[in-house]
Amino acid sequence: IVTVDGPTVVEPKIVIAPIGTRISYLMEQVKTEGEIGKVVVGGPMNGTAVYSTESPIVKVANAVLIFDEKKAVLPDYSACIHCGRCIDKCPVNIDVVSVEKALRIKNEDSREARLIDTGVRQCVDCGCCSYVCPAHRPLLATNQDAKWWLKQYERSKQSR
Repeated sequence: IVTVDGPTVVEPKIVIAPIGTRISYLMEQVKTEGEIGKVVVGGPMNGTAVYSTESPIVKVANAVLIFDEKKAVLPDYSACIHCGRCIDKCPVNIDVVSVEKALRIKNEDSREARLIDTGVRQCVDCGCCSYVCPAHRPLLATNQDAKWWLKQYERSKQSR
């Protein structure tokens, strides 16, 4: 069961689509207006933009969102205004604001310790932090970078 919706969709629908159904076929099932700029599979917070609408629907695809050119462009982000919304909305209470600061620490041992203190390893990649940020900061991407860096650093320490 896949929801087909988005800013360009005039009449959204919920469609039963077998695994392997082309995204283009699902797009044909709804009425759209305007030029299509981006198609996202998986929902607004942690969905993924597709390169081709000829890609198939996979098991975890619960939504196809169709955006026009104007809405497809992410707004420029600005400096953190320290409103705390990202921390308030985080389901696992990560100190999201401190993750970016910790990633900039030059000393790798200190960086590791500070990243662990933020709780970033518990991040479930829900995207709530980025979604509520009024400064449009890429907080989810920063958390993912931090988790990746921690894994790589731990591997490098084991190989020494």
